Amino acid sequence: MVQFVSGCWRRGPLALVLAVSAAACGTTASGPADFLADTGGDATGPAAAPRIVSRITTGEGATVTFFNERALAEDPVISIAISSPDATPVMDALLAQQPSALELYHALQPAKAAPDELVREHRLLAEIDSAYAPEPRTLTAASVAGSSVTEPFACGSFSHWKSAFDAWAPPLDGQYAATENASTSGYVGYAPKFYFDVCRITTSMWAWGVRTDRRSNSAAAWSVFDDGSPLGGNQRYRFFRNSFTCSSFQYRLFVNVVFGGSYYRGATWADEFSCQITG
Repeated sequence: MVQFVSGCWRRGPLALVLAVSAAACGTTASGPADFLADTGGDATGPAAAPRIVSRITTGEGATVTFFNERALAEDPVISIAISSPDATPVMDALLAQQPSALELYHALQPAKAAPDELVREHRLLAEIDSAYAPEPRTLTAASVAGSSVTEPFACGSFSHWKSAFDAWAPPLDGQYAATENASTSGYVGYAPKFYFDVCRITTSMWAWGVRTDRRSNSAAAWSVFDDGSPLGGNQRYRFFRNSFTCSSFQYRLFVNVVFGGSYYRGATWADEFSCQITG
Protein backbone atom coordinates (compact mmCIF):
# COMPACT_ATOMS: atom_id res chain seq x y z
CA MET A 1 0.00 0.00 0.00
CA VAL A 2 1.14 3.56 -0.72
CA GLN A 3 0.31 6.35 1.73
CA PHE A 4 0.73 10.12 1.48
CA VAL A 5 1.98 11.58 4.76
CA SER A 6 3.33 15.08 5.45
CA GLY A 7 4.27 15.81 1.87
CA CYS A 8 5.84 12.41 1.11
CA TRP A 9 4.80 9.20 -0.54
CA ARG A 10 5.77 6.03 1.30
CA ARG A 11 4.94 2.35 0.84
CA GLY A 12 3.85 0.21 3.76
CA PRO A 13 1.27 0.01 6.57
CA LEU A 14 -0.05 3.39 7.69
CA ALA A 15 1.26 2.95 11.26
CA LEU A 16 4.77 2.38 9.98
CA VAL A 17 4.42 5.30 7.60
CA LEU A 18 3.42 7.64 10.42
CA ALA A 19 6.30 6.44 12.57
CA VAL A 20 9.02 7.07 10.04
CA SER A 21 7.71 9.82 7.79
CA ALA A 22 9.17 12.80 9.66
CA ALA A 23 12.69 11.38 9.89
CA ALA A 24 12.65 10.02 6.37
CA CYS A 25 11.52 13.24 4.77
CA GLY A 26 14.32 15.08 6.51
CA THR A 27 12.53 18.38 6.01
CA THR A 28 11.89 21.01 8.66
CA ALA A 29 11.63 24.15 6.55
CA SER A 30 8.36 26.07 6.32
CA GLY A 31 8.50 26.95 2.64
CA PRO A 32 10.38 26.52 -0.63
CA ALA A 33 14.14 27.05 -0.51
CA ASP A 34 15.48 30.43 -1.57
CA PHE A 35 18.49 30.14 -3.85
CA LEU A 36 19.44 33.76 -3.10
CA ALA A 37 19.63 33.11 0.65
CA ASP A 38 23.20 33.38 1.90
CA THR A 39 23.76 30.15 3.79
CA GLY A 40 27.12 31.07 5.25
CA GLY A 41 30.79 30.82 4.41
CA ASP A 42 33.13 27.92 3.84
CA ALA A 43 32.22 24.38 4.86
CA THR A 44 33.55 23.53 8.33
CA GLY A 45 31.98 20.13 8.93
CA PRO A 46 33.71 16.82 8.21
CA ALA A 47 33.71 15.75 4.56
CA ALA A 48 30.49 13.98 3.61
CA ALA A 49 32.57 11.34 1.77
CA PRO A 50 29.86 9.83 -0.43
CA ARG A 51 30.63 6.46 -1.95
CA ILE A 52 31.79 6.65 -5.56
CA VAL A 53 29.94 4.05 -7.62
CA SER A 54 31.81 4.81 -10.83
CA ARG A 55 34.05 7.48 -12.32
CA ILE A 56 34.40 7.84 -16.10
CA THR A 57 36.57 10.09 -18.25
CA THR A 58 34.85 10.55 -21.60
CA GLY A 59 36.44 11.01 -25.00
CA GLU A 60 35.51 14.68 -24.69
CA GLY A 61 37.65 15.05 -21.58
CA ALA A 62 34.76 15.30 -19.11
CA THR A 63 35.02 13.58 -15.73
CA VAL A 64 31.69 12.00 -14.78
CA THR A 65 31.31 10.72 -11.22
CA PHE A 66 28.36 8.66 -10.00
CA PHE A 67 27.77 8.86 -6.22
CA ASN A 68 25.48 6.84 -3.99
CA GLU A 69 24.28 9.07 -1.16
CA ARG A 70 23.09 6.16 0.96
CA ALA A 71 24.57 3.12 2.67
CA LEU A 72 25.02 0.08 0.49
CA ALA A 73 22.26 -1.88 2.23
CA GLU A 74 19.69 0.91 1.69
CA ASP A 75 17.77 1.85 -1.43
CA PRO A 76 20.30 3.78 -3.56
CA VAL A 77 20.02 7.48 -4.34
CA ILE A 78 22.44 8.44 -7.08
CA SER A 79 23.84 11.90 -7.81
CA ILE A 80 26.21 12.83 -10.61
CA ALA A 81 29.00 15.41 -10.96
CA ILE A 82 30.46 16.48 -14.30
CA SER A 83 33.62 18.59 -14.61
CA SER A 84 34.72 19.60 -18.08
CA PRO A 85 37.45 21.97 -19.28
CA ASP A 86 36.30 21.62 -22.91
CA ALA A 87 33.09 21.58 -24.89
CA THR A 88 31.02 18.40 -24.50
CA PRO A 89 28.43 18.29 -27.32
CA VAL A 90 27.92 14.53 -27.06
CA MET A 91 27.50 14.66 -23.30
CA ASP A 92 25.13 17.60 -23.71
CA ALA A 93 23.01 15.57 -26.14
CA LEU A 94 22.81 12.72 -23.64
CA LEU A 95 21.90 14.97 -20.72
CA ALA A 96 19.21 16.75 -22.76
CA GLN A 97 17.24 13.49 -22.69
CA GLN A 98 16.95 13.68 -18.89
CA PRO A 99 18.46 10.23 -18.36
CA SER A 100 18.44 8.20 -15.22
CA ALA A 101 21.89 7.44 -13.86
CA LEU A 102 21.64 3.94 -15.30
CA GLU A 103 20.72 5.21 -18.77
CA LEU A 104 23.61 7.68 -18.74
CA TYR A 105 26.04 5.00 -17.59
CA HIS A 106 24.95 2.66 -20.41
CA ALA A 107 25.49 5.47 -22.92
CA LEU A 108 28.97 6.19 -21.59
CA GLN A 109 30.03 2.56 -21.07
CA PRO A 110 27.98 0.48 -23.54
CA ALA A 111 30.31 -2.52 -23.34
CA LYS A 112 30.28 -2.80 -19.54
CA ALA A 113 27.74 -4.15 -17.11
CA ALA A 114 26.26 -1.37 -15.00
CA PRO A 115 26.88 -1.30 -11.23
CA ASP A 116 24.06 -2.90 -9.25
CA GLU A 117 23.32 0.34 -7.38
CA LEU A 118 22.46 2.11 -10.64
CA VAL A 119 20.23 -0.77 -11.70
CA ARG A 120 18.39 -0.76 -8.39
CA GLU A 121 17.88 3.01 -8.41
CA HIS A 122 16.49 2.97 -11.95
CA ARG A 123 14.00 0.29 -10.92
CA LEU A 124 12.81 2.46 -8.04
CA LEU A 125 12.51 5.53 -10.26
CA ALA A 126 10.45 3.56 -12.78
CA GLU A 127 8.00 2.59 -10.03
CA ILE A 128 7.14 6.19 -9.12
CA ASP A 129 7.94 8.27 -12.21
CA SER A 130 6.24 7.57 -15.53
CA ALA A 131 9.15 9.22 -17.39
CA TYR A 132 11.18 6.06 -16.76
CA ALA A 133 10.28 2.60 -18.01
CA PRO A 134 11.43 -0.52 -16.14
CA GLU A 135 13.69 -1.27 -19.10
CA PRO A 136 16.21 1.61 -19.42
CA ARG A 137 16.15 3.59 -22.63
CA THR A 138 18.98 3.58 -25.13
CA LEU A 139 19.89 7.25 -25.40
CA THR A 140 20.11 8.69 -28.91
CA ALA A 141 23.55 10.21 -29.31
CA ALA A 142 26.84 9.39 -30.99
CA SER A 143 29.25 7.25 -29.01
CA VAL A 144 31.21 9.35 -26.54
CA ALA A 145 34.22 7.16 -27.24
CA GLY A 146 34.17 8.43 -30.83
CA SER A 147 34.15 12.10 -29.89
CA SER A 148 37.43 14.01 -30.00
CA VAL A 149 36.25 17.52 -29.19
CA THR A 150 39.01 19.54 -27.51
CA GLU A 151 37.73 23.08 -27.96
CA PRO A 152 36.92 25.18 -24.87
CA PHE A 153 33.26 25.44 -24.00
CA ALA A 154 33.51 29.25 -24.12
CA CYS A 155 30.93 30.49 -21.65
CA GLY A 156 30.29 33.35 -24.07
CA SER A 157 27.40 35.70 -23.41
CA PHE A 158 24.92 35.06 -20.64
CA SER A 159 22.26 34.11 -23.18
CA HIS A 160 24.64 31.60 -24.80
CA TRP A 161 25.38 29.93 -21.48
CA LYS A 162 21.73 30.11 -20.39
CA SER A 163 20.67 28.27 -23.53
CA ALA A 164 23.20 25.54 -22.77
CA PHE A 165 21.95 25.35 -19.18
CA ASP A 166 18.30 25.14 -20.20
CA ALA A 167 19.11 22.40 -22.72
CA TRP A 168 20.05 19.90 -20.02
CA ALA A 169 18.42 21.12 -16.77
CA PRO A 170 14.63 20.61 -16.81
CA PRO A 171 12.23 23.33 -15.62
CA LEU A 172 11.32 22.60 -11.99
CA ASP A 173 9.62 24.49 -9.14
CA GLY A 174 12.66 26.64 -8.35
CA GLN A 175 14.71 28.47 -10.99
CA TYR A 176 17.78 30.71 -10.80
CA ALA A 177 20.36 31.93 -13.31
CA ALA A 178 22.61 35.00 -13.14
CA THR A 179 26.04 36.50 -13.72
CA GLU A 180 28.04 36.60 -10.49
CA ASN A 181 31.33 38.26 -9.51
CA ALA A 182 31.88 37.34 -5.86
CA SER A 183 32.06 34.28 -3.64
CA THR A 184 28.55 33.09 -2.94
CA SER A 185 26.36 30.09 -2.23
CA GLY A 186 23.00 28.96 -3.60
CA TYR A 187 20.57 27.05 -1.40
CA VAL A 188 18.06 24.43 -2.59
CA GLY A 189 17.15 22.99 0.81
CA TYR A 190 16.03 19.36 0.89
CA ALA A 191 15.15 19.31 -2.81
CA PRO A 192 14.74 15.71 -4.00
CA LYS A 193 15.81 16.70 -7.52
CA PHE A 194 18.13 19.56 -8.48
CA TYR A 195 20.60 20.68 -11.12
CA PHE A 196 23.62 22.99 -10.70
CA ASP A 197 25.64 24.61 -13.50
CA VAL A 198 28.63 26.97 -13.17
CA CYS A 199 30.78 28.38 -15.99
CA ARG A 200 33.71 30.70 -15.24
CA ILE A 201 33.93 33.62 -17.66
CA THR A 202 37.28 35.19 -16.73
CA THR A 203 40.78 33.74 -16.60
CA SER A 204 43.63 34.45 -14.22
CA MET A 205 46.52 32.67 -12.56
CA TRP A 206 44.28 31.91 -9.59
CA ALA A 207 42.11 28.82 -9.44
CA TRP A 208 38.62 29.10 -7.98
CA GLY A 209 36.77 26.73 -5.73
CA VAL A 210 33.42 25.27 -6.80
CA ARG A 211 31.56 22.49 -5.08
CA THR A 212 28.31 20.98 -3.84
CA ASP A 213 27.87 21.02 -0.05
CA ARG A 214 25.28 19.42 2.20
CA ARG A 215 24.19 19.46 5.84
CA SER A 216 21.70 17.44 7.87
CA ASN A 217 19.72 20.47 9.11
CA SER A 218 19.90 24.25 9.32
CA ALA A 219 21.81 24.13 12.63
CA ALA A 220 24.55 21.83 11.32
CA ALA A 221 27.80 22.88 9.62
CA TRP A 222 28.07 22.48 5.87
CA SER A 223 30.20 19.57 4.67
CA VAL A 224 31.76 19.15 1.23
CA PHE A 225 29.87 16.53 -0.74
CA ASP A 226 31.62 16.97 -4.11
CA ASP A 227 34.58 19.27 -4.78
CA GLY A 228 34.68 20.35 -8.41
CA SER A 229 37.73 22.59 -7.93
CA PRO A 230 39.77 24.06 -9.47
CA LEU A 231 37.60 26.06 -11.83
CA GLY A 232 39.58 27.75 -14.58
CA GLY A 233 38.52 30.15 -17.31
CA ASN A 234 35.73 28.80 -19.53
CA GLN A 235 35.62 25.66 -17.43
CA ARG A 236 32.28 24.22 -16.42
CA TYR A 237 31.01 22.30 -13.39
CA ARG A 238 27.68 20.51 -13.28
CA PHE A 239 26.06 18.49 -10.51
CA PHE A 240 22.63 16.92 -10.43
CA ARG A 241 20.44 14.68 -8.36
CA ASN A 242 17.76 13.16 -10.58
CA SER A 243 15.49 11.57 -8.00
CA PHE A 244 12.03 11.85 -6.51
CA THR A 245 13.22 10.33 -3.26
CA CYS A 246 13.08 12.62 -0.24
CA SER A 247 16.46 13.98 0.75
CA SER A 248 17.70 13.72 4.34
CA PHE A 249 20.12 16.58 3.65
CA GLN A 250 20.00 20.22 2.62
CA TYR A 251 22.13 21.09 -0.40
CA ARG A 252 23.84 24.19 -1.73
CA LEU A 253 26.13 25.24 -4.57
CA PHE A 254 29.22 27.13 -3.35
CA VAL A 255 31.62 29.16 -5.53
CA ASN A 256 34.75 30.72 -4.01
CA VAL A 257 36.16 33.51 -6.17
CA VAL A 258 39.87 34.25 -5.69
CA PHE A 259 40.96 37.81 -6.59
CA GLY A 260 37.89 38.73 -8.58
CA GLY A 261 36.34 37.73 -11.86
CA SER A 262 32.95 36.71 -13.16
CA TYR A 263 31.00 33.52 -13.77
CA TYR A 264 27.54 32.31 -14.73
CA ARG A 265 25.66 30.32 -12.12
CA GLY A 266 22.34 28.55 -12.42
CA ALA A 267 20.14 26.05 -10.64
CA THR A 268 16.76 24.42 -10.96
CA TRP A 269 15.22 22.35 -8.18
CA ALA A 270 12.04 20.53 -7.19
CA ASP A 271 9.87 21.64 -4.30
CA GLU A 272 10.96 19.57 -1.31
CA PHE A 273 7.33 19.18 -0.22
CA SER A 274 6.41 17.24 -3.36
CA CYS A 275 9.06 14.57 -2.86
CA GLN A 276 8.41 10.86 -2.84
CA ILE A 277 9.91 8.01 -0.88
CA THR A 278 10.29 4.35 -1.76
CA GLY A 279 11.42 1.51 0.39
